[in-house]
Amino acid sequence: MFGTAFLVAASMVLAQAEQSAEAKPEYDLNLEPIAWLIGEWTSEQTTGTGDLKQTVRVTTKWMANGKAMLLEATARKPDGTPNWSEVLVNYWDPSQKRICMHLVGSGGYVIQGTLMEANETGLFYEQTWVFGNGNQGYYKNKIGRQPGEADSFTNGWTKVSGMGNQDIGPFEFKRVK
Repeated sequence: MFGTAFLVAASMVLAQAEQSAEAKPEYDLNLEPIAWLIGEWTSEQTTGTGDLKQTVRVTTKWMANGKAMLLEATARKPDGTPNWSEVLVNYWDPSQKRICMHLVGSGGYVIQGTLMEANETGLFYEQTWVFGNGNQGYYKNKIGRQPGEADSFTNGWTKVSGMGNQDIGPFEFKRVK
């Protein structure tokens, strides 16, 4: 009887341990609002006349033992030559108690921002863009989602003040992997 009870209890403990191991994410739980971005994405962006301007490929993955998310983006012209590239890191800033981001682009620009809101319709960042000539622009960035849709999103910016384009996008991205 004792042996049976021990086996049942041991089985229950092992089952709970397996469930805990399965339930534990591979990243810092503070980054949960952006976890859905992990994977590979692509966007075919066109000119105002509908001609293909560039194809953008984005890859996101966890880094630093899940303490940050690395995003690498590359845009190619229709002939396949590189147009631009960017590297972005999202991370939890314990002093602000917010997700922050830093981006460096091949055009000599840098962007830093803070995730101000995350909900079922998307991620809402406030960003400071510093261009290669030192001029700055302040933007609101929306990475939009349709509730329940895991395989696409839109990405667009609205200028608040400073230098740069008024509005950029939104551009539609589709999940590749």
